[in-house]
Amino acid sequence: IYYFLPHNFQWSVSLPLHVCDILGVVAIIAIFTCNRFARAFLYFAGIALAAQAFITPTGNQSPYTLRFWLFWGLHIGILSCAIFDIIVRKYRPNKMDYFASITVNIFYLIIIFPLDAYMGWNYGYIGNSKPDVPTVLDFLGKWPLRVVWMFLVVCFLQLIMLLPFQYLILRNKNKELKHAQR
Repeated sequence: IYYFLPHNFQWSVSLPLHVCDILGVVAIIAIFTCNRFARAFLYFAGIALAAQAFITPTGNQSPYTLRFWLFWGLHIGILSCAIFDIIVRKYRPNKMDYFASITVNIFYLIIIFPLDAYMGWNYGYIGNSKPDVPTVLDFLGKWPLRVVWMFLVVCFLQLIMLLPFQYLILRNKNKELKHAQR
């Protein structure tokens, strides 16, 4: 609501089109419904992408502004929900969850990339501009090729996030096999 107030509204930043804006809604759905698809996207995108806010925060980072508290509240909430889902609810992602998350990433790019390019916006940081502060984007080259590298890095990070759970699945299968052989 804050961003839609007349004195705050700007088409280029006020629409809830950043991945973390979407993840804020996905986190609520995942926590209240235990929907597998929402849980998958919350885990893979929530941890891999919302964590970037802690590594390289963007925007006005003065605690005297409401924007500061909205920014940090959103990102802390996303990460908290993802961690809660793993630790308390015992969510265990599998390969299909990984591919579901990658599919959502692709759909996001298909929708937001042309919108950013046409309107000169930078939702999802995939537009033809970069934040005013140094970020990981600085190492990924020039736009639009930078978007390809971003996608590949995200896919790789999310794959790494899947590996511990794949290991647990294999370990449990081996235990069951050994137990069945007795």
